[in-house]
Amino acid sequence: MAFRVNTNISAVNTQRWLGVSSASQSKALERLSSGYKINKAADDAAGIAITTKLNVKSVSMTKSIDNGNQALSMLQTAEGGMDQISNILTRLKELSIQAASDNTTDRTSLDNERSYLETEISNIARNTQYGTTSLLQGTKTLGSTGSALTAANGIANIDVSNALTSAGSTFTLTMTAASAGAATVTLTNGTSTQSICLSGLTGFNEGTANFSAFGVKVTVNAAAATIAANNGFTVGGSGGTTTKVLDEAGLLINSAPAYGIVSVDVSDAIIPAGYYGLDIEYNGGADTATIQLWNLDDLTHQDLVMSNVTPGGEQELDFTDYGVKMICNQDIFKANGCEQFNVGGQFKVKAVTTGGSSASSFEFQLGDTSSTSNQISAGIKNFEYDSGDVLNLAGGSIATKTGAQAYMTRIDTAMNNLTTERGNLGASMNQISYHVANLVTMGENIKSSVSTIKDADFAAEMADFTKAQILQQSGVAMLAQANSMPQQILSLLKG
Repeated sequence: MAFRVNTNISAVNTQRWLGVSSASQSKALERLSSGYKINKAADDAAGIAITTKLNVKSVSMTKSIDNGNQALSMLQTAEGGMDQISNILTRLKELSIQAASDNTTDRTSLDNERSYLETEISNIARNTQYGTTSLLQGTKTLGSTGSALTAANGIANIDVSNALTSAGSTFTLTMTAASAGAATVTLTNGTSTQSICLSGLTGFNEGTANFSAFGVKVTVNAAAATIAANNGFTVGGSGGTTTKVLDEAGLLINSAPAYGIVSVDVSDAIIPAGYYGLDIEYNGGADTATIQLWNLDDLTHQDLVMSNVTPGGEQELDFTDYGVKMICNQDIFKANGCEQFNVGGQFKVKAVTTGGSSASSFEFQLGDTSSTSNQISAGIKNFEYDSGDVLNLAGGSIATKTGAQAYMTRIDTAMNNLTTERGNLGASMNQISYHVANLVTMGENIKSSVSTIKDADFAAEMADFTKAQILQQSGVAMLAQANSMPQQILSLLKG
């Protein structure tokens, strides 16, 4: 056995083990105080990477569950509105049955109630909202717009998403040019008019005219110009009313009745791909002419003879091959004939759909990726009484027995459509409920996985702490003993 003074190996060895037990005790204290056995990447590099990803997944699941529960609340709100509309339809069926019976003596009062109830159906459809999102109005889009309604004239945007189309879906907008940053915007649907003055239209500033009477918002910028023509726009979409109107009509048609053409009715027209052309051929007399209507695509035509029209009188020409009717007067015999390809006698027939809307589509994010399997969509149609999407009750009346009988059938159809849509909504709600239930289970299992990897086992950590504490205490005692060992060398020196 060697005795050394300068280097006390026993003390060095004891200090090393004391450091080990001290580090073990510190780690145990950290885990017991934090509750985690992984507090930094050095504790478990692989474990920290796995748990970080799993924790993101867990947070995503929690938010997806929130989205699902809110989606259910949203659709339940929509169903509540449908339920009230169903109650009104039931009452309307009751009224129509009463009006269809000969023992009824006051159908006028019954019809008045019908009118009020139909209006309330639309009110419910417009006011059923989740926050500020309308649920039962479908999606209304801007249809055809006049050439003057452009950004160059100061029209930045026309918002028709909440447009009220019961009184029609064709609107006309007029505006005064901006002066000192102010302009007046006026909107009409042919029966009602509302004007709004906007100010502060300078530089990049914009102003929005909220036409509450029509549910339309028009945003105007500093380029606001006078708009008095080419200023109409429509609210379109599926389920609306489709009408056929004249389009791109030539001088001979547009200047009626100056050239003897009083009116042209194309409401039942068979629409070709291109244009119609009108040709007038005089038959040698002062009061007779052959009127030819051409399909300028295939160059087919139908001829009708007009003759013996008395002064001030009119004659209807029914071009049954094309579904076009014209009313002409004696002035047609004074007009110069036009060749069939002359633009003056050409016109086009355009189909215009108004008053409708497409179904609103609500998409709910119920997962942590953009995959379609993590997204559920629910479509809700327009439930306004006059929309063709579901109810299609516009123009109904029970003021007569015949009208009441016809209205009964329309109510049955409306109720069938409503119950179908309500069933579809219920199916979407069930789909979301099952999806949310699966998310809850997934979230629970993910948290369990994170806990297994990251959370501290207090029993094991307390045992490690106790062990480290004992080793620390004994290490300190042994260090004292090791430090006293060199004292033995003094006894050698005394001899």
